[in-house]
Amino acid sequence: MRILDVTCPYCDATYQVAVSDQLTGKGPGHFDCQVCAEVADRWDDSKLRVHRLATLPNNTALRVATKPIPLV
Repeated sequence: MRILDVTCPYCDATYQVAVSDQLTGKGPGHFDCQVCAEVADRWDDSKLRVHRLATLPNNTALRVATKPIPLV
């Protein structure tokens, strides 16, 4: 598996993309930006890809939600 960084050319949101070396997807395709809904990434191979939003257009890192620790 490889991890790539992709930046949306329309709004500058960045994504981390996991590309599988073993699993195949549906073939050539594209990924629409979750922020501006424009095409952020295109590919011609059939490798499975998973996109994860990393930073918003104003270069703000996203916070990962954590479960609260239960009080005992």
